[in-house]
Amino acid sequence: MKSYFKMIFAVALIGFSTSANAIDRHSLAQYAASLKGLKKEQLKAALYDIMKQKTVLVYGGKPKGTRYGFWYSDRDTATNECYNRYSDKKFYFGNKNDGKAIAGMNIEHSFPKSWWGSVENDAWRDLYNLYPSDSKANSEKSNYVMGVVVNAKSQSGAGYDKVGTGYADGQLVKMWEPGDRFKGEFSRSYMYMATTYQDLSFGSEGAKQLQTGAYPTLKKWASDLFRQWSKRDRVDNQEINRNNAIAKLQHNRNLFIDYPNLAEYVWGDSMDVAFDPDMSITTASDDSRYIGVIVPEDPITPEDPKVTPQNVTFVKTTTAPVTDKR
Repeated sequence: MKSYFKMIFAVALIGFSTSANAIDRHSLAQYAASLKGLKKEQLKAALYDIMKQKTVLVYGGKPKGTRYGFWYSDRDTATNECYNRYSDKKFYFGNKNDGKAIAGMNIEHSFPKSWWGSVENDAWRDLYNLYPSDSKANSEKSNYVMGVVVNAKSQSGAGYDKVGTGYADGQLVKMWEPGDRFKGEFSRSYMYMATTYQDLSFGSEGAKQLQTGAYPTLKKWASDLFRQWSKRDRVDNQEINRNNAIAKLQHNRNLFIDYPNLAEYVWGDSMDVAFDPDMSITTASDDSRYIGVIVPEDPITPEDPKVTPQNVTFVKTTTAPVTDKR
């Protein structure tokens, strides 16, 4: 692995998100007010208390169901394309939001439902964990853990996910890996699930990534990796708009999107620093303080001794990414 670093800058305006449901910095700080002054496990517990308060949709294509929700969270309003983060296969909504299934499109539980026994609870229906996927990619991903695939058996097109085997806690296991453009987005989704549903018990497959209990819930190898991915693939306008759309539908927010550095206070290099929702950098509509990050040129893994939180450097920028991730 090369030892030098390159600068990656954000590209467009987070502070000027066009989302009709955008939240401003003051309103966001009010929503997250109970987090003030907390650290580590106390912070995660408070996040759980906030984010578990929601009203999930019914599952599937029923009136006001999760397919109905995708119209707002995962639709290109210019073309009616349904965003697919798993493969290069394209599919489209009709001209009205009737909640009907799109041919070839599945409702994918990114954080697999089998990990908590496939109980049809709020986690089953939570839009922050549900993504449109083509059926083939959904089937290949199965219920494997998310991580760095070292031996790929299949790949869903250039820049999309691959499935094979990789290392979890030093053990070679079946694994899937998102495309680079989506690694941060899926990481923030998994961190949300590991916090909002920290009260669930996880079976043998999920136990490769998680441990049952309120803290830390994510195993160290997983939280290290997800924090790294989240730094490299920063929040863009598409993800902000999705967060805002789901917030309108479910009445809760993924605060790991709203506060891009929040994971560091829960699992990372700022665990001993009190979190302040009033001062922390956000992706709110009127906050232009978004930050880029210096990251290694080559992919890094949690096992790399040369990469530590202390040698990842943050820099202030005035812009934020709007990269088309499709």
